[in-house]
Amino acid sequence: MQGLQRIYRAASLGLGGAFTASVLLVAARIASSPLSLGEVIPPPILASTLIAIAASYLMGAACNAYALYRVFDEWNRLVDKTLGDLEEIAEMLSRAGDPGHSSLELGRLAYYLSGKKFDPLLWSLASLPPVVGLVYLLAASRLMDAASSMRRELYLASTAILRRMDVDLAPAYIEPPPKPLGAMIGALLGYPAGRILSRMSSYVEVYGRSEEEALGALRKALSDRLIEAGGNRGGGEEALRPRAWIITIGNEILSGHTVNTNAAWLGRRLTMLGYLVERGVTCMDDMSHIVEVFRDAFRHKPSIVVSTGGLGPTFDDKTSESLAKALGREWVINEEALRMVEEKYREAGLEMTEHRVKLAKMPRGARPLPNPVGTAPGILVEEDGMLIAALPGVPAEMKGIFEQSLEPLLRERGPGIHYLEKEVTVVGVPESAAAPIIDRAMKISTRIYVKSHPSGIETRGPILTLQIIATGDTAEEAEELIRRVESFLRDELAKLGGSFKEAKDSGEG
Repeated sequence: MQGLQRIYRAASLGLGGAFTASVLLVAARIASSPLSLGEVIPPPILASTLIAIAASYLMGAACNAYALYRVFDEWNRLVDKTLGDLEEIAEMLSRAGDPGHSSLELGRLAYYLSGKKFDPLLWSLASLPPVVGLVYLLAASRLMDAASSMRRELYLASTAILRRMDVDLAPAYIEPPPKPLGAMIGALLGYPAGRILSRMSSYVEVYGRSEEEALGALRKALSDRLIEAGGNRGGGEEALRPRAWIITIGNEILSGHTVNTNAAWLGRRLTMLGYLVERGVTCMDDMSHIVEVFRDAFRHKPSIVVSTGGLGPTFDDKTSESLAKALGREWVINEEALRMVEEKYREAGLEMTEHRVKLAKMPRGARPLPNPVGTAPGILVEEDGMLIAALPGVPAEMKGIFEQSLEPLLRERGPGIHYLEKEVTVVGVPESAAAPIIDRAMKISTRIYVKSHPSGIETRGPILTLQIIATGDTAEEAEELIRRVESFLRDELAKLGGSFKEAKDSGEG
């Protein structure tokens, strides 16, 4: 916010200079009456003064408008963040068995907040003639009121939900500074508006801290509750694993021409690394669609977003540019990536062309990931605590970059758990009969998940493959959990007449 403070000072100086100079000129004119102003002040000095007044006035007006735009834009960003956080917490409430009251309360807050966004450009342009300060005053008052009301609503809602959960963890109530009434009245006369801008910025900052305090308390309480709840599908340990999104880009996938093996492979590897693959999305090679999918992922703030496809040299390879647009960054040539691409083509005896240079264009600040198989480097960006990796769509290239560059980073930043799977196939027990036994098995530990995969016919010759998933701080802990759950399932399903095929390990990580 230091840059904004400098803008505020410039705005104050500009408008203040114009206002003060105008007062001095009028005073001089009155003092010189009945002589004309030109007789009291030499024409060159008068002309220079008037030009200085006009310049300072224009500078102040422009600085005011720009600073106002920045404040409203920052507020809108906070609104979007709060809406995403409310959606995430509502989902956690659902996992924790919320009866509905708290989720409805969060939904009401989200609906209320969605109407509190402002059009920064419209309001900043409307405030350009500061002498007509009514618009400026209205804009400032509306934003401060919106920040104050939402801060109060978030505090009341989070406190009420925590109370219903019997959690003794009340968020701090942060008071904003008082409104600068004197400066706001002065704005009607075009008086320097720096204090108003500074106070508006303070209201936005206080709201941001209040949002983190209130929703952070809820998130912590729900995390603790989910651990205690353990054993529910989608709850317990699973809810606390770092989340991952997989985005597949390509018309050939949607048309059915190509089977999406990349998503299956990535899902498997991310899961083995301890990440919860929360969503897999496929979209066509269209910039508006790709930008929309990336922005949707960013709004949910998973730990890792991995995309495949669309990094080639042709006109329909638009992932890199779309990612830059979704992040709000420039799409530029990355010098390190350019060296990688030039070396690949030099080794092949080929010259660089405009289409080949395109392989080195990335969002500003991105890190290129070397491609050990092909020519297009992968792209790695860090944004707001998320890792975003864009990998080529060719399976061999995608796997090569993932294993060489991305997997070591994910292991380092991941939960550091040991993940183990085992499959048990039982014959003669319908899935509907096995369901209550599976539910009991998952209550053995918060680090157990059992997924049933039926085949055959439910009423005649049912075959059920049970996928047992366990995580542990050590490999031995995960193996012991698998052994306990498998033994329980075998004993209980055998009582229903089930017979077992040879069990097999599915893998570990």
